[in-house]
Amino acid sequence: MVSSRLDIFDVVIELALRTDVQDAQGCAELFTEGATLTTSVRGTVVDGPVVGRSRLLERFEARKTLRGEARLRHVLSNFILRDHTLDSATVLSYMTLIVTTDDGSQVHSTAMNRDMLVLEDGRWLIQSRNIDFDAASSPVLPVAQRPSNSSPLIDEAERALNNG
Repeated sequence: MVSSRLDIFDVVIELALRTDVQDAQGCAELFTEGATLTTSVRGTVVDGPVVGRSRLLERFEARKTLRGEARLRHVLSNFILRDHTLDSATVLSYMTLIVTTDDGSQVHSTAMNRDMLVLEDGRWLIQSRNIDFDAASSPVLPVAQRPSNSSPLIDEAERALNNG
């Protein structure tokens, strides 16, 4: 059976939905056992790669505490399917992150996602994900609200991009 584009795109969309409802376990289940997650800002890696489903689960759980009362909506668009074979595919998509607090909603950040998926036991799973943000800001919270244990690499990238 040849998978349709929608079968493949649905995995990426499902990850966004599970992220928004803070379903860390559900997010991790969409990745292969040895999956990787890398975050960059304008092509410069600032975090990762995080390797392995169990480490990804830890990361997703940690993100739940970072966001506090803020509600997030990962809005995906401009899906492009590349390098599609019977058992692998690459999906490019734009992501707009909308953050809602009691004060209202605002676009927090934009990024391009590059997801490499593989077919395992009849199910499409993410083998690697790169999130490349368009500007140096926290993927979850503005710098002023970020906890003191935030990634020093993200902080360094922000300083370099803001001074450059």
